[in-house]
Amino acid sequence: METTKIKAPAWFAILGILALLWNLIGVLAYFGHVLMTEEMKNALPPDQLEAMNAAPLWVIISFTIAVFGGIIAAILMVMRRKAALFFFQVSFAGIFLQQIHTFFFIDAVAIFGNIQGLVMPAILLFIGVVLILVNGHAVKQKWLR
Repeated sequence: METTKIKAPAWFAILGILALLWNLIGVLAYFGHVLMTEEMKNALPPDQLEAMNAAPLWVIISFTIAVFGGIIAAILMVMRRKAALFFFQVSFAGIFLQQIHTFFFIDAVAIFGNIQGLVMPAILLFIGVVLILVNGHAVKQKWLR
């Protein structure tokens, strides 16, 4: 039985590369956070340092899942593998849990300002949804194998 290869459009390949770059930025942000020295922490405003130190373990785990699920998903998307959809969904679950903390457990806008406390979390959620929808469409179109 012969399987027909269906070529994905160029925009899908471009989006895959952009997703990979976006998620690499996320990995850098993650390591910047977890490898922050005491000197770097002490340079933060007191309310940001307090919020960071008070973050429960489930928020850190969610951050980890979001970042590494996203980078795996983006690599799989570039490689045109169906598993990309699953890993984007896992990554989104991590993003979603993180943002529950941001929106409902701390006053992120007061602590981090409008951009970091409101706009950036909304952008993360939006991009996560778009990547899930696009990869779901790609699976249906058989662009991913």
